[in-house]
Amino acid sequence: DKTQGGQGGDTGIPGQDTYSLKAKALYNGEVYDGSDDYTLYLYYGEYLDNGDFKTVGTEMVFEILTKKTGEMVITPGKYTCTGNDFTAGHFLEGLEEDGTTYPSYLYRQYDNKGNYSLELVTGGDLTISKSGSEYQVRASFTTPSGSFLSEYKGPITITDNRKEEVP
Repeated sequence: DKTQGGQGGDTGIPGQDTYSLKAKALYNGEVYDGSDDYTLYLYYGEYLDNGDFKTVGTEMVFEILTKKTGEMVITPGKYTCTGNDFTAGHFLEGLEEDGTTYPSYLYRQYDNKGNYSLELVTGGDLTISKSGSEYQVRASFTTPSGSFLSEYKGPITITDNRKEEVP
């Protein structure tokens, strides 16, 4: 559903328009004891090399804690938003600390002139299923500006984001 708003005649009302989403994920390994950590991106728009959108774009970012498998595969299931439960079956609410925003958040870029909004996710659920190489993701989440529903079906490219330890 529509997660963009602000400029011109665009009201930004959720559900007003439908966009074709893309998805990607980072595998962060075992960040918290006993669970694998993934950063899932659902987005539309075209990225520039510096990570900004070329013009208009939206990304919904969720930090997901799955059962520890040692494989780079997001475990299907239902994930509930939490701020203090770091066990599998949850995704973490948004947090702003020292000027840095951590997943989960909603970023909306309205144009290429610096007009954007950034909102922390404060609640919701993710339901993830998988058939072959295709995932189906249903994200129902809230931010201070309202409730959103996004659905994605297709492959998710998962990149290994673990850092090598420096001696």
